[in-house]
Amino acid sequence: MLVHASKVNFEDTPYANLSEGDGYDYSHTQSVPIIAPPGNYSIRISLVNKNMKDVSCLSGEFSL
Repeated sequence: MLVHASKVNFEDTPYANLSEGDGYDYSHTQSVPIIAPPGNYSIRISLVNKNMKDVSCLSGEFSL
């Protein structure tokens, strides 16, 4: 079940011209709603460039 999805437009940022393997720093914070039931959750974040090519991805698991 999808509980959250969002898109961020990086077109006017230095991230817009990234290519696979380029180094960069990126930070993102996402709050978990207080009504989220206890359990195991997973997350996947993908960063794509202006040509919609994958530049980076991250995945992980956590428990509430």
